[in-house]
Amino acid sequence: MGASTQLNKSLKVAVLMMSLLIIAYLFQNCSGEWESAGIIKGENENLFSPPSKILNVKMVDFRLCWDAAGPSGIVNCLEKKGLLPENFSQENINQCFENVGDSKVEVAMCLVSKNMVISNHRSPFQKDIDTCFQNVGVDKIADCLNKKGILPEGSSQADIGMCIDKVGLENVERCLRASGHIPINRVLTQFEARLCLKINGEGEIAKCLEDNQLVDDGLIPEAEINSCIQVVGVDSLIKCLRKKKLIPRALMKSHIAYCVNAKGAAGIADCLDVNGLLPEGVDQAEIDSCVVAVGLDNVIKCLRSRKHIPAIVMQAHIGLCVKHTGSVDNIAACLAANGLLPVMADQTLVNTCIAAGGVTAVRKCFVKNGVLPLVPGQEEISACDKYVDLPSIAACLDLNGVLLAGMTQSLIDSCVTAGGIDKTEICLKNRGVIASLLALRDPVSGVFGQNCVACHSGNNIRGNLNIGSYASISAKIVPGNPGASILYNRMNSAANPMPQSGLLAQADRDKVRLWILQGALNN
Repeated sequence: MGASTQLNKSLKVAVLMMSLLIIAYLFQNCSGEWESAGIIKGENENLFSPPSKILNVKMVDFRLCWDAAGPSGIVNCLEKKGLLPENFSQENINQCFENVGDSKVEVAMCLVSKNMVISNHRSPFQKDIDTCFQNVGVDKIADCLNKKGILPEGSSQADIGMCIDKVGLENVERCLRASGHIPINRVLTQFEARLCLKINGEGEIAKCLEDNQLVDDGLIPEAEINSCIQVVGVDSLIKCLRKKKLIPRALMKSHIAYCVNAKGAAGIADCLDVNGLLPEGVDQAEIDSCVVAVGLDNVIKCLRSRKHIPAIVMQAHIGLCVKHTGSVDNIAACLAANGLLPVMADQTLVNTCIAAGGVTAVRKCFVKNGVLPLVPGQEEISACDKYVDLPSIAACLDLNGVLLAGMTQSLIDSCVTAGGIDKTEICLKNRGVIASLLALRDPVSGVFGQNCVACHSGNNIRGNLNIGSYASISAKIVPGNPGASILYNRMNSAANPMPQSGLLAQADRDKVRLWILQGALNN
């Protein structure tokens, strides 16, 4: 019995040893496959452990759920996608929506204040960077911004440190924008102004807009911002600043695109109105009519064709093209998209103009090159009055290359007082500042009408000159050059004058000279 028991024990040991050898053999031959699957090395330990907790929501997912299910369905939407953090509650979302309205960014900011972090819900402002520095020190700014959900995607502490070394802590936001870590805002709207107030507080809105590169440094005095807030409230701040001509008032395609993105096609008029950009006489019905007629992408051209806004390019439009596209290389394309590119202009001419006088003199250069008229029409005068951010009409006309000799602001004011802004061109013609072919042909007071029709009109056309035909007159003059114009030289020839009865009074000859100098327009 004892020998038998010993034998059984020996057999069991032998079987055990054999089993271990077989397992070792199998393990040796299969371990490569296991390693390739990452099991042995622990690369896929998560296969055997519970999934990591979701700590925050990405802004892109927050927007998608908002658009798909509305504010009241965001939590259910995120839960279905497997993107719902434990601390997210629909109740908090509803409260934020009630408190701040339908702005996704501001609702996200409200949720962050309730420890419901939405990453990349907005870009960091310089104020955020300064606050993080004060709270956690210079080496943990990125971590601080990340916890607030405003660390730019792809940015790190190293990027922030590089900016600090390059431009100083006080200019980190500008540096991050310049290096492409923060997108540069192109269109100044009421939303940005309200955001600046929320983040920076009163007294620092101008600096905030400057750091956001929405306005040039020093363009808007903080005192003017405070004045607007006191008079009309913060929700009408940008509208107030536009009325004061402190920021551009010219309506561009990019403004409409912003409104479509922010409020939808049905909210364009309200959005433009809030931002001080809705043209007089335009409402949502008129905009809808343009959408039906030419499509949403061409609303701006439709409004120009219907004379709701100027159809002639001004320097303000050129400046906004640079601001909104971020490059001088896109000026011609931008003007074309806005229905403002002159027929004879292209990017090559724009580049030539910039090389000659800088981007602020492009419109003036268009005039010098004959692409635009030398003489201001009523459209330019009205545009300067209503849409251009300069303190006076004369200054605006000068910037645009069409301020004529003798056309002072006091004279313009006198004309506006006499007949209103819409009659200013006629007034300036009547006062001899703007030469007019129509005035020269006037049968009662015109130089041509009183002295030339007997020999150069109707059936009596001497010298192939028909004073009633602009084409006939044009053949005898060189626009802008009285000395090279046959008609003007004959009027000044003592030996062979026209009319043949003798030289006209110098004042009458000066009127013709002025008309030729101003381009001899058919006006």
